[in-house]
Parts: sequence; C-alpha cells; structure tokens
Amino acid sequence: MALYRIPATLEPDGFLKRADVLNERLKAAREAHPDLWPTILSKLRVDWTYNSNTIEGSTLSRGETHFFLTEGFDR
Repeated sequence: MALYRIPATLEPDGFLKRADVLNERLKAAREAHPDLWPTILSKLRVDWTYNSNTIEGSTLSRGETHFFLTEGFDR
C-alpha cells in the first residue's frame, strides 16, 4: 500500500503559520478592546448564519437574518 504525500507546493505549514499569526493578532485586539468583543461576535454570528442560509437557498436579507437571531421567531 503506497502512502499519499501532499505536494510541497501546497505548503500546508504556511497556511497553519498564517492562521497562528492571525489568531495572535485577534487575541491582542480582543485584550486591547474588550468592550468591542460582544459586538464583533454578534456581527460574525449574523454573517455566518446569513452566508450559510444563502448557500442553502434562503432569500432572507442580512437585516432579516439579524432580526430573527436577535428577536427570535414566534409561530
């Protein structure tokens, strides 16, 4: 059974190093401005949900997505 090796041209270590650098920058920013962190998380939550729903075919706007995430959906 032959082992499959990832070609060196893809440089997975480079991507991981870049992710580590960005993670450290994020940690530093969070510590420098802790009051902004809840706002950032809220925006990310809305964006992730909106983009995921769009991929699945939803026609809700970003504003409508934000509304349903913050106010809920009563049936």
